[in-house]
Amino acid sequence: MLLRSLLWTTIYLLVSTCTSEEYLDLNLPEGFRAELVYSPSEHHQGSWVCLTTDHQGRLIASDQYGKLYRITPGQKGKGLIEIDSITLNIGRAQGLLWAFNSLYVSVNNFDTEAGPESGVYRLTDSDGDDQLDHVEQLVSLDGAGEHGPHSLVLGPDQQIYLIAGNHTDIPTSFSSFQVPVWKEDRLMPAVKDPRGHANERGAPGGWIARTDSLGQHWEVIANGFRNAYDMAFAKGDLFTYDSDMEWDLGTPWYRPTRICHVIPGAEYGWRTGSAKWPDYYPDNLPGLMPMGQGSPTGVVYGANSNFPAKYQDGLFVLDWSFGTIYFIGLDPQGASFKGKKEMFLAGSPLPVTDAVFGQDGSLYFTTGGRRSASGLYRVSYQGKPVAATKTPPPSLEAQLRRQLEKMSDGDPKHLEKIWDLLDHEDRYVRYAARIALERQHPQSWKERIADASSDARIQSCLALIRTAEETNKSLVSDALSSLNGSNLDHRQQLDLMRAYSLLFSRWGPSESAVLSNLPEYPTGDPALDRELCDLLSYLEHPEVVAKT
Repeated sequence: MLLRSLLWTTIYLLVSTCTSEEYLDLNLPEGFRAELVYSPSEHHQGSWVCLTTDHQGRLIASDQYGKLYRITPGQKGKGLIEIDSITLNIGRAQGLLWAFNSLYVSVNNFDTEAGPESGVYRLTDSDGDDQLDHVEQLVSLDGAGEHGPHSLVLGPDQQIYLIAGNHTDIPTSFSSFQVPVWKEDRLMPAVKDPRGHANERGAPGGWIARTDSLGQHWEVIANGFRNAYDMAFAKGDLFTYDSDMEWDLGTPWYRPTRICHVIPGAEYGWRTGSAKWPDYYPDNLPGLMPMGQGSPTGVVYGANSNFPAKYQDGLFVLDWSFGTIYFIGLDPQGASFKGKKEMFLAGSPLPVTDAVFGQDGSLYFTTGGRRSASGLYRVSYQGKPVAATKTPPPSLEAQLRRQLEKMSDGDPKHLEKIWDLLDHEDRYVRYAARIALERQHPQSWKERIADASSDARIQSCLALIRTAEETNKSLVSDALSSLNGSNLDHRQQLDLMRAYSLLFSRWGPSESAVLSNLPEYPTGDPALDRELCDLLSYLEHPEVVAKT
């Protein structure tokens, strides 16, 4: 905590006093060149934190506490052609997107006297003079500050995606949810932050929602993030870069920053303090890869670059506090991916905030934030032009997962396919099957549980607990207790214990629950012992204290 606070203070002091030339000492791979295109701070235009490109290839940027600006970059090595401010009374954005001949703005504003309230707005040009002149609010958002509403991106489905931090409430006007029900779902009370940070914030944590071009229908597709700022589509799927809780450093529940592969219906387990869900819980998904300490900001896919082929097929992710842009290679692994991290660009100080690829194939990124000195940079490749890469077709497991994602519409005709995949060996396929099952009416499938395979039984019990009434308590208890623990592998034992803990946390202790099918405590395995300790403590087992 102290180290990170000192780091932020040092960055602020260094960046606030350095000149443009001091920024150019950057570490880059061979063949790349970085140049400072523009310095907003030297022109009293604030501290820029987000970027997008419009239909003419111009950049649009926002000051964290001020206006929107439109920038026409020049050729390589020639800075800008033109910059002007957008004169509408809107700014303070932490997300910008040009789509459908409109500028979408995610306003993050705690000072409504200085501009519109937090929310998503659509800006249009009503008279065709190439000047945005009309503002329409699509949704109001109850959240502001660095854990408020953040980035906007356009998906391959032509839907607009919004990501928000864990201090932003989901609007009551949102009527559709890929994750049907969220709760704290932990047996033990949380050890909370002594300084009070997020102590009153509960599930669902940070979230992602999508909407149509007019903002008429909103659907929450994933939650359980702490404070992811940006996201990007790559290889047909969505990815984000979630933050750590730096004040947890040194505690058993500290979780580093991480890249997350976001599938519809996903839960990523953020809970306040010690109540965070471990990655192995079957009703959440793990991070794709840990990134260590940092302050995640921008995320962009390299497909629109003119960089070498390797860079066209991965993610560029920005870390504000350590002044680094990482490249994340994405190799298919079952229904998901395996990530490989390497440093692409670094400088000191270099508080990177957002990045986009321009029409020229160069990477444009901004520095700034927290009123620090700000710069707009261009990274270009100096080698021979590179042809665009072709993304290989998805794996069979990924195809199954995507089929299941389309089956989350509650149509009964999908039930047989969903049920058959509940015990698939791939975790992401099992997860997608359970999410799809949760959209089916329980009366159509709950009687199948008793005769299901071990995996299908555990997954369907999780689905029933999460979506059905407490009148099903004995059915779930009997189904779990009848599993033969000696036939379960390590992962299945953890899944079974999670099903028991979810049963108890939602519906209370069950007299019919027989825990004799669980391993003898202690086992010597950290994960198994953690879950057994929670279960036995909750049930007030007479020997749990002595054994622990």
